[in-house]
Amino acid sequence: MPQKRSVGRVDRGEASGKNSESSGSPRRSRAAYALGVLAAVAAAGGTGFLLRPGASHALSAHAQRALQNSRNFQGRRGPWGLIEYSRIAISMPIEYAPGEPDPEPTRWWFRGATRERVASLFAEAGLTPAQVGSIEPARWQESPEGVVVAPPDKLLLDMSPQVRSRIYGVLAQDERNGAQAVPEFVYREYIDERFDSTGLSEATVALIRRLLYPRKSLLLFSDASVVMGTLQTSLERQHFNQTVHRRTTMMAQLILDRSSDIDAMVAYWDFMGRSKGLRSLFESISRIPGGGELDVSHVLTPFARQHLYAFPDPSDNPEVLRRDCGWTALNFFNDEPDDHLSHPEYAAQVLQRDYQRVTEPRFGDVVALVDENDDSVHLATYLADDLTFTKNGHNRTQPWMLLKLHELVEQYSINRARDLNVWFFRRTR
Repeated sequence: MPQKRSVGRVDRGEASGKNSESSGSPRRSRAAYALGVLAAVAAAGGTGFLLRPGASHALSAHAQRALQNSRNFQGRRGPWGLIEYSRIAISMPIEYAPGEPDPEPTRWWFRGATRERVASLFAEAGLTPAQVGSIEPARWQESPEGVVVAPPDKLLLDMSPQVRSRIYGVLAQDERNGAQAVPEFVYREYIDERFDSTGLSEATVALIRRLLYPRKSLLLFSDASVVMGTLQTSLERQHFNQTVHRRTTMMAQLILDRSSDIDAMVAYWDFMGRSKGLRSLFESISRIPGGGELDVSHVLTPFARQHLYAFPDPSDNPEVLRRDCGWTALNFFNDEPDDHLSHPEYAAQVLQRDYQRVTEPRFGDVVALVDENDDSVHLATYLADDLTFTKNGHNRTQPWMLLKLHELVEQYSINRARDLNVWFFRRTR
């Protein structure tokens, strides 16, 4: 997990992983990447239309699709209107996915521990004496800083999910154990969707499932190196990296019909600098027989529209590579992004100078996930209906996407005894 920072300070390495920053392939246009998103939407059973008429008032478009597709659901109605969601899982472009074998063996760091204490921890976690004994003496390294263990792959494969969870829960407290401190998330209820149409063999998917382990309400994955060691071709390794770095997000559509409160919706989604025509657009859609839908991207700021569902472009510019959650949240209303906002100290100054804390969020407010010391762990942008616009880390495996607020809290609290607090900040200048 990221290190603690003062509220407004940007976490630079929130979701970095072992293979997340491997060098990429030649630059492609953002339009080309959009095709990859649409393909992922199609594979997830969603649709890519920006505007669709409903069939009738008696049976809404949502209700018709819900009969065939459980990945669609409606939110609660509010001043923003009514939002319908389509859950999707998007993968990084295959050009971004590393295809080389992982040269580094798995290593576990135990800060400040002794070999005897680590062996005792293994036994308490549920490893058998034979499993502990399978770690040969050469695989132990002791130093004044602690102990490093290089577990054999057979041990990693044989551990039960419960034992893995206990050991990895300890490892997650040291940021040097990156795979355990920042694991990949798999939602239990969406597990089949996560591994749908991966391009991997059934045996490889079964191996990934075997290595999942529980923590709180999520299933986690931290053993990419084990799976990578079983793959023979570059293409297999690319498909694997696409699969484990898939991100569960959603498309969101505003539902408009003759019952919609157009005045309230215009007031909610309006912001300084928006071109005219929002009311006309809402009214036009609401007059469609049976109502219609408008993709929520059409009511976002130009900055958010440009980045939504996109993955970071390859770049040698260190400022571009630092673009993370703070850069994303604090640039939401900016016509020209300020790259200084990827620096924690500057971001904290801007948040303190240009924002004030509020209790009831609305469109464009900054969401801060805050720990028990009032240090921020993550920043995002509040849209509506507890929907946020977020970039979870600066590395290129992380797209700009939509997540529900409870999902953000769930993910960023995964290694903590208690959930993070949520604060809201509104721009004042």
